Amino acid sequence: MEYRRVELLPASTIFLGFIAITCTSPPPPKVASLGEERVLVTYPPGIEIYDVAAARLPGGKMFLAWSLRDGIHALFLDGSGKPIGREIIFEGEGARMLSTAAAGKDDDDGVLLLSFPFVSPFEGSRPAMLRLLGSTGAVVATLELSPVGPFSMGGVVDGTSGYAIATWHTGKVGEFAVEAARIDLSRTSISWQQRLSTTGWNAFRPALSRHKNCIAVAWLEKKTTIGNRNENESRGVLRLAVMNENGETIKAPSAVSTSLITTVAPSLYFDDTGMTLIYKDHPTGEYREGIYWLKIDPEGNRVAAPRRIARADGPGNPILLPLKGAGFSTIVLRQLAGDQLVGINIVNAHGRKLQKELQIYSHRLKYSNPAAVAGKKSMTVIYTTCPSAGCRLALTEIALHRRLVK
Repeated sequence: MEYRRVELLPASTIFLGFIAITCTSPPPPKVASLGEERVLVTYPPGIEIYDVAAARLPGGKMFLAWSLRDGIHALFLDGSGKPIGREIIFEGEGARMLSTAAAGKDDDDGVLLLSFPFVSPFEGSRPAMLRLLGSTGAVVATLELSPVGPFSMGGVVDGTSGYAIATWHTGKVGEFAVEAARIDLSRTSISWQQRLSTTGWNAFRPALSRHKNCIAVAWLEKKTTIGNRNENESRGVLRLAVMNENGETIKAPSAVSTSLITTVAPSLYFDDTGMTLIYKDHPTGEYREGIYWLKIDPEGNRVAAPRRIARADGPGNPILLPLKGAGFSTIVLRQLAGDQLVGINIVNAHGRKLQKELQIYSHRLKYSNPAAVAGKKSMTVIYTTCPSAGCRLALTEIALHRRLVK
């Protein structure tokens, strides 16, 4: 007697007389896959690379900025990720920056570069600097912002009417506060500047996002001092505020998540559906730190309770990157057996993972935060990696194989 096996869809074996029909399910199509690593810049042993900032420009080019001990270095890349010209250096000896932020200008291929100086807890304060760069990296204008204290960092977004919004935290240890300012780009002057945090707690590590003529800013607040060794024993809150381009309050600062144990910056995206935040936390009962997803509606109300969407061991700042379609990528540098990797998760508009985490692990990844930019059918992750021959700046392009759906 002859038996025949026939492959059908989807998931069990059915016997019809003497015929065994095996039904199997194909694996779901991949949403994204890693490309090859491309090294952009290599430095001799002993030279440290600090946090990387990146921006996609309207014409398709990319702009990268990072800090060394001799100042800020930058590089333009074409649409395929290949360097255009040589490194640009914006500062002289001793001008080490703690962090940088970059944004493309809506009306041309210029760049807004916001830099925060390294300030020790014993130094007092130094001014943050906003540079307006031309399409070749030449400095068109500079503007000093308010003096910032230790550990300061923040962000900048471009407006549609010739202005930019910047935010940062300022003050001395134990008295941090979050501020924001509007910068008139045609005059290179500050139109307004105001303090957003008002509780008297330590407010730090702000993130911002612009939608039309409104700006949302999220930050962390704790009663204890950032940098204090007992800091993680005190829980804090994640606050959110919304204002218009004139600095007028649309949504007063309010706590959208409480009892947080974290000291790293959240990441924020603002669109017609409201605000999407991701942040790192280690709630009671959880074995490891995680990245948590929180959706806020346009009226400022939580849509649902925060949901854990990825692992996040270590002090890396998470990145929420909107992709073409309706989805996002979350990117975070995390620890793995004493070294580090960059973990990338592709999620839909509701924060549901669409495939297994992609991981970039090349030699020893230095603990400086990566950066990422989105393209039409891909995204690019930029990070530092430090083999024994010296640290280098590298990128990996991630192909997006299908449109993300809601």
